[in-house]
Amino acid sequence: MPKAFALITCDSVNIDQATGKHFIFGHFSSIKVSKFPATHSALTFFVGMSGFAGGEHSMEIKFTPPQDPNAAPSPPPKKQFFWEADPPPAPSPEKTLLTQKFNATGPAQRLYSISELKDLPFEKEGEHLLSVWVDGTKLGEVGLGAAK
Repeated sequence: MPKAFALITCDSVNIDQATGKHFIFGHFSSIKVSKFPATHSALTFFVGMSGFAGGEHSMEIKFTPPQDPNAAPSPPPKKQFFWEADPPPAPSPEKTLLTQKFNATGPAQRLYSISELKDLPFEKEGEHLLSVWVDGTKLGEVGLGAAK
């Protein structure tokens, strides 16, 4: 079964050519800004994954702003007549930052993604989420707080 075993936000990742080890530099889980809205110029998102069947897979990294904890979910609009189509789903606040393909040799293989994410928008204070999706299934997410 596919799983993410590492989700790390940091300044950079270097790979030792002799050993293949990953060196994580400047790990952080929140940012400070002077005012909102704000843009974070760049960060590196390190993802470690395993458990994939052999073949090609598609990975997405998504970014979700904080949700208002006091907002009540709105009920979906009701159909007036039985022949009417279902209403479209409400738009999702998450934004896809990156989509890429990768090949796996089998479930025992450990795969790593090192992605530089630029100009992340922070509209308001709170915990934003970076999530990793592979073949349409969410493998995990990590919070990234933003505060003044």
